[in-house]
Amino acid sequence: IRQQIICWIDQGLLKLDVKQHRWVWDIEKIRKCTVLNDVVSMVSEKIRRLPELTQHALTICACIGSKIDLHILGLLLREIFLPQCDVDDNEILAEREIECAIQEGLLVKSPDRTGVTFVHDSIQSAAY
Repeated sequence: IRQQIICWIDQGLLKLDVKQHRWVWDIEKIRKCTVLNDVVSMVSEKIRRLPELTQHALTICACIGSKIDLHILGLLLREIFLPQCDVDDNEILAEREIECAIQEGLLVKSPDRTGVTFVHDSIQSAAY
């Protein structure tokens, strides 16, 4: 249910009216909207709206596993997609390319900030 609500917010079907301090929606538009029946479908839709390179980075992350070292991710991104990249530090490169995935709640940084993990295994499945 939570992911469906987030999907409606992302699509502009459910909005917080800050002036009136309440949620507003158009029930007819929501009824016409396809209900995504499973979490993987919802997350896949969210991933498709991310920048292309971020999508590729998430696919690499999914292949690596649930815990991803930023240095390794940056190295792979540079090797596969960004051979002419002007960023020398692989960790900085990786962080730059996955920042919006972190903001969207798909990944979370590790406590030592040298890696990331998928928030849920269904997100890793969708990214794969």
